[in-house]
Amino acid sequence: MWFASRKARLERRAARAFGLKDYGRAILALEELLEVIGENANSLHVLSVCRQRQGELDSAIAAAERGLAADPEHLPCLKVLAEVHAARNEMKIARGYANRALALLDARVRTPVTLLHRVRAAVDPRGSAHVVTAQEREWMRWARALCDAGGDKNN
Repeated sequence: MWFASRKARLERRAARAFGLKDYGRAILALEELLEVIGENANSLHVLSVCRQRQGELDSAIAAAERGLAADPEHLPCLKVLAEVHAARNEMKIARGYANRALALLDARVRTPVTLLHRVRAAVDPRGSAHVVTAQEREWMRWARALCDAGGDKNN
């Protein structure tokens, strides 16, 4: 019981700080949370985003790589790694992560987003396809453009 309440308290504290864009406090709460629950891809992803937004790119990469070690198919960690490596102008590495993320997304995406698909997903989640959000579609366009630009001198 103590574990669950501490975990929930730390999750709330991290979420509140992240929502307020107080990334320093979010990082402290997430690091404490990870001590309690162990390596968790979702928490490590949020930690990597906080580090990225604070300009701590090496730490962002380290957190996202830990997330991938916990779950090698964790799409949000792959996305962060692609973005951070692109920001560092490490295009070959960025394209590698972007390609992995796109492959996972392509495997999940079966149908376009419509209201009907959202209703079907709510009624029968087993038979529903992955619903792509506008934000995911934008990221996919960015990643495909990054991968298509593979002929530059930074590959």
